[in-house]
Amino acid sequence: MALKEFTHAQTSALVGEADALLPHAKWPDDGTGRDPRRQVYTWYQSMMDAATGRPAVDDANFAPVILVDDDFLSWEDGNFWSYNSATGGGTGPAVQSDSQGGVLLIYPGSVSCSDCVLVSTNRLVRIDAETEVYFETRVMPHPRAAAFTGDIFMFGLVSQAAGGSMAATGSDHYTSNGGVNPANDEDMIVFYKGNTCSNWDFSIQDAAIADPTSDIAVFASDTWIRFGFHVKPGYDAAGAVSTTKSQITPYVNGVAGTAGEVTVANIAQGMFLIYLLKSQAGAGSPNLRIDYVKLAVERAV
Repeated sequence: MALKEFTHAQTSALVGEADALLPHAKWPDDGTGRDPRRQVYTWYQSMMDAATGRPAVDDANFAPVILVDDDFLSWEDGNFWSYNSATGGGTGPAVQSDSQGGVLLIYPGSVSCSDCVLVSTNRLVRIDAETEVYFETRVMPHPRAAAFTGDIFMFGLVSQAAGGSMAATGSDHYTSNGGVNPANDEDMIVFYKGNTCSNWDFSIQDAAIADPTSDIAVFASDTWIRFGFHVKPGYDAAGAVSTTKSQITPYVNGVAGTAGEVTVANIAQGMFLIYLLKSQAGAGSPNLRIDYVKLAVERAV
């Protein structure tokens, strides 16, 4: 049975949503002419079903998305997340009790050249030729100084370097102190602000081949900003059908940026969620507030 696809505008009208990350709705085209609104199963509806715990027992084709949704109402090291730090490391993540909905604060401490890493304890997604993926997070960075050129912030999805540890220090996932770009021995889809940089960048990396998008947003201290990306399998960066690539489109505050691509055969392992913060030489204590993170992964059927 073939699949047909609504446009974004049609989907928005059906489900009452107009967010830029809302995916196109697909429905089985069985040739009977039945009202497609009775057949449509959007990611939005699927996530709502997952949130309410309602199984679609009357639908033979229903496959709820795999959904990670952390609003950081609480924190327990080693439960879903693992935390590690080096050269100071502060006192570990802390839930901000005065923040509505929950906010997690991570900081590496005031020691010069310290870092901290918050990473999921398990692999959560494998980028392949069939799996659609959505990622979104809302963060507030606080640099150690007004110039904010000495700190590194990075978050998104990262694999594990050969022989490495995801719970290792920031230097294992980023270049050495003074570096501008992430490490080149890991597969990753990440947003980051490098040392000496005043803008956010977005990088797609597979098999040490990077496809970065520079200056995706201006870095602003102590300001909330929402980042997301959509992995669309079966298409290249230009939107052409491909059996070997997945298109990846970044979003900042709901606005799409320039799409990139990944060669799925080069992604050898599943990927972890990661938040990384490194302070460079000098005084001060940078931190990163995380409001929430959402990861939706298409379930194989």
